[in-house]
Amino acid sequence: MKYIKTLAAGSVLGLAIGGFALAQTLHPAAAQHGANAAAMAEHLPHLFAHMASFDANKDGQLDATERKSLAEAIAGVYARLAPYDANHDGMLDATEMAAIKSAVENGQLECPHGAFGANSTAHH
Repeated sequence: MKYIKTLAAGSVLGLAIGGFALAQTLHPAAAQHGANAAAMAEHLPHLFAHMASFDANKDGQLDATERKSLAEAIAGVYARLAPYDANHDGMLDATEMAAIKSAVENGQLECPHGAFGANSTAHH
């Protein structure tokens, strides 16, 4: 059970980080400055994999119970990441992402393997 909770928490945190990166890419200000569609598309397979992990019966759809689990997981991740939004603008800028990365590196915040790895663009 502990392994499943750890896996779920890691998946949700990855989903949140991907979601924040995607949201920042799709933010109207980003669109005005020519958001990088290739970078956004690069995040989608990871986002899909994290979402698919909530499809407990693997039928390709999230039923009410699965959606509730996903919503609870997202709310939990938001609660854990919200304190890092120092300026309370609803977005994580480079300084705030650096604080998250530092917290992960110092063991103060759990993060899925590779979220801040060499190939990650979540910190952009």
